[in-house]
Amino acid sequence: MLLHRRPALAAFAVLQKTLDLPRHRREVKLDYLGATLIAGGASALLIWVSLAGQSYDWLSWQTGALVGLGIALIVAAVAVERRVNEPLIPLKLFSRRTVVLAVIASIAVGIAMFGTSVFLSQYMQIARGQSPTESGLLTIPMVVGLFVASTVMGRRVSRTGRYKQVMLTGTALLTLGLGLMGTLDETTPLVELAAFMLLVGAGLGMLMQNLVLVVQNAVPHTEIGSGSSLIAFFRSLGGAVGVSVLGALLAHKATTSIASGLAAAGAKAPSDGDSVPNVSELPPAIARIVEHAYGSGIAEIFLAAAPLGLVAMLAVALMHEEPLGTRSGIELAREAQPQAA
Repeated sequence: MLLHRRPALAAFAVLQKTLDLPRHRREVKLDYLGATLIAGGASALLIWVSLAGQSYDWLSWQTGALVGLGIALIVAAVAVERRVNEPLIPLKLFSRRTVVLAVIASIAVGIAMFGTSVFLSQYMQIARGQSPTESGLLTIPMVVGLFVASTVMGRRVSRTGRYKQVMLTGTALLTLGLGLMGTLDETTPLVELAAFMLLVGAGLGMLMQNLVLVVQNAVPHTEIGSGSSLIAFFRSLGGAVGVSVLGALLAHKATTSIASGLAAAGAKAPSDGDSVPNVSELPPAIARIVEHAYGSGIAEIFLAAAPLGLVAMLAVALMHEEPLGTRSGIELAREAQPQAA
């Protein structure tokens, strides 16, 4: 255990010795009410999309109650954020066109990123019969694409100060990758799937960090923290909502496909039909029906997610590219400090 701690201790010692941050002491009143209202509103909407179509119908009194509660809490949060001196989410950020467009693109990227990760795992385990460990290893091409694209293109953006063309290329690769993954079934060669995942990963790598960079470059240095957290929040929120909605679509498609396949084969449905099936425990004939249902069903949700890449492309295309600044946030903070006598 001590051996694992040594690099962290060494990094801590180096930072304490070399990192020189400007000191600026001020009184800050935390926005507890705003944080509570925002968390409550987002939670109500997330609970709705997570349970709708499973525990209750999309058009039901539960839907009305949760959606109504979520909207009411968010409206109250907006009212609070407009009055407090230190808002959790400064509403003036939304007066900047670049920030609004980056938020839209971040929601689309979040759905694509989280949805791809979740449903690829289900595809590998149910449609292809892989173990959880093997499923994780088979998604390495997407991680490689993300890592290489973010590293190479990040260096290029830092060198040139231009990011829009890189991000447009990323949206094109993301859309193409999701569209190609919409052609999957239980028989697709894993080499083809690896190529599709590589495209999706490269697209995400060109977009994720650059969207944060765009906002940091567009807002004053005093709002860099708020702008960065805003993008991360909406990316996570979009991912959570997207996974729930796409999961509901997959459940409906798989259930319908399995029922029709079993009826055509004259077979009886498994007793635990409401849960994700363990294909290895099913008879071969039923296992093939389940594999096809999930293979084609997951392909359909990837195809449904592909237009999100076009949404991100439109948002990036409408951005006004501002060359990156050459001074760091620390340098800007030092300049903003009042000069000592």
